[in-house]
Amino acid sequence: MQIPRCSGPGPHVGIDVSHYQGDILADLQDRTDIAFVIAKATQGSHYSDPEFHITWPGLKDLSILRGAYHFYDTRYSPEDQIQHYARTLGDLEARDIRPVLDIELASLVTPTPADELTRVLLIALGEMERLLGRRPILYTSYEFAQEYLTDPALSAYPLWLAEYSSSEEPRIPDVWQLAGFQIWQRSDRYHVGSETTDLDVLQGSCMDLIR
Repeated sequence: MQIPRCSGPGPHVGIDVSHYQGDILADLQDRTDIAFVIAKATQGSHYSDPEFHITWPGLKDLSILRGAYHFYDTRYSPEDQIQHYARTLGDLEARDIRPVLDIELASLVTPTPADELTRVLLIALGEMERLLGRRPILYTSYEFAQEYLTDPALSAYPLWLAEYSSSEEPRIPDVWQLAGFQIWQRSDRYHVGSETTDLDVLQGSCMDLIR
C-alpha cells in the first residue's frame, strides 16, 4: 500500500491536533514534511471534538496519513466511551492509523486506583479492537505509566509515548521496556503556520501504524 508523504523507513514527523488548533488544514497544504496527523475525535461517552468533522475528511483530501484518538474519562464506562468513539469515527479505511486511546492524569476525573484503571482500560482497548477490527495504540506519558500502568498485559498495545526531552531517546516506561515505543511525542511547542501543536516522531515505517 502506498502512503503519500509517508514512505520509507523513517523517522517520520507527525502532529496531533484538536479544536484548540482551529482549522489547521490550510496550514498543512504545503507542509510536505508532516507525514501523519492524529486528531482528537471524542472524550467520555458524549463529547465529540467540534473540529473533528472538518479535520477528518480534510486530512484524507490532503492525502495525509490520518488517525483519531479518544480521550478516556473515568466518569464513564469503558464500553459506552468506545461505542461513542466508534460511532463518531465510522469505519476505519485501509489507509487510516489504527484506533488510539489517550489516558493521562486529566483522565482521572474520579479517583481510580491503578488496578481498577488497568481493568477498565483493558476493557476499552478490547472494545476498540472488537468494533474497529484493529489493535489500538495507547497514548500516555512516562510519568503516568510509571505510576498507573504497571500491568504487563498493557504491553500488548503499541505505545505512543509523551516524553518531552531534548535527548536522542525518550525514557521508556517499565511495562514497555521490551516492546519499546511506536510514536514519541517529544514536544508540545511545534509550530504549523500560526498554530502551536505537539510534535510526534515515528521511528519505523508508517505501515506499522496501520496494520
